[in-house]
Amino acid sequence: MKLLSPRLAGVAVAAAAALVAGSVTSVQAETADTRISVRVTAAGEPQRGVDLIAEKVDEDYNGYTAYLGVSGSDGVVRPSKGSRFWGMPRTLEPGTWELAFVDHAEEHGTVFRTVTLTAGTNTLADAVMEPASAARGRLLTPSGQPLKNVDVAAMAVRGETSLGFSVAMDENGVDSTGRDGTYALHGLGRAKYDVTVGDRRVREGNLLSTRGKVVVTQPGTTYQVPDIRVRVQPTMSVARTKSRRGVAVVRAKLLVQRFGITAPGGMIRVYEGRTLLAKVKATGAPQTLRVRLGKGQHRLRIKYTGSKDVREAAAKHLNVRVR
Repeated sequence: MKLLSPRLAGVAVAAAAALVAGSVTSVQAETADTRISVRVTAAGEPQRGVDLIAEKVDEDYNGYTAYLGVSGSDGVVRPSKGSRFWGMPRTLEPGTWELAFVDHAEEHGTVFRTVTLTAGTNTLADAVMEPASAARGRLLTPSGQPLKNVDVAAMAVRGETSLGFSVAMDENGVDSTGRDGTYALHGLGRAKYDVTVGDRRVREGNLLSTRGKVVVTQPGTTYQVPDIRVRVQPTMSVARTKSRRGVAVVRAKLLVQRFGITAPGGMIRVYEGRTLLAKVKATGAPQTLRVRLGKGQHRLRIKYTGSKDVREAAAKHLNVRVR
């Protein structure tokens, strides 16, 4: 079953359910009879509470994700109904997989490993957890305004794709910028990361793009990411009141204040067909545009043209009847 690539709006999950065999200390796959047996350690001791996630990408760049279990007090990874991921697909098949050992307490950095699995039991060397690293930086508009409430994520680059295990599964490696535009990404392990920005609450054309990179080579280290500058993607709300004496009143609001932008600039314009009927400089507050129209039915197009710091907004349409 196909999933979206982790480069797009997060990691989706699709696969068949798996069977778990009693007290067996490895994960039993239902279809291909492919199992993994592995132990997690830290500082030479068994490490409990580490989740094991597997992902593969086929030749068509379709992603497949499976949850394989959590490490117990002896460090051995087993399926666990108490895990936050119980109920996710746990099916494996022979082939090359990317594994991620994720400590959601963020005390240890995520450990990534590429493995080639065969049918039967695959016994792997211990996964050795190391102190977590972090990445800090600042998100600004092109004019230098700090951006708040924008999600920033560290996506581990593995092979030909970015595998955002920590982003898909929990809040490791993810933060939202504060009022001063700063963010901190925790729980990073040895890997190359794409720093991706976006807004998880906005679905239509949000940022969702790679803007920086971090290479973690030393455990327990904080890395500074150069300032990232982006134009935010706004949304716009429009409404109308009843037309009177041939004048239609259009109310429009550019929604950018959640990003900390109080003066977006750019113009809000009202068109009928290609004819410009009215325009006003965008302020981010509710604004009124009065449009003189002849009798009959009209279809208006309201468009925000963008500015140095704010991208164009998707056009909105209103149907107006003038009597």
